Amino acid sequence: MSRTDEEILLLGRLRPGAAREAHRTVHLFVLPPQGASCVTTLCGLCLRCADLQLLAEPAGMPCEGCLVGAPGPPPPHRDD
Repeated sequence: MSRTDEEILLLGRLRPGAAREAHRTVHLFVLPPQGASCVTTLCGLCLRCADLQLLAEPAGMPCEGCLVGAPGPPPPHRDD
């Protein structure tokens, strides 16, 4: 999945009741367009927006596939 610097990454997991607790790992995904019915996570899962619980900060068990696909920190700014 290619990403641009302007894309917004969000954290989310399946909401309580949508899956067993062991399957509620925290995923990363790009902010979907308005009206989208699903999101594609960085690990490649397609999750229904109606089943998502958005997270304001990291919490819970992270998805290893999403961590591998997450962008690294920006390079340091050099003034020389």
